[in-house]
Amino acid sequence: MTYACGQCGFIFTRTGPVECCPACERDCLRRATAAEQSQLTLLLRREQPKQTGSMKR
Repeated sequence: MTYACGQCGFIFTRTGPVECCPACERDCLRRATAAEQSQLTLLLRREQPKQTGSMKR
């Protein structure tokens, strides 16, 4: 599930239960909106190293 912190705005995903925000450690979590989920997806794609095909030795 994707969460957003109502206090600091941090967006993150977790598979298990979450009690507080990993960024600010407050308990102001809510389910992320569709726009926030899309924003997180774009950010994560940018962080992945670009694959340039097979590596030649």
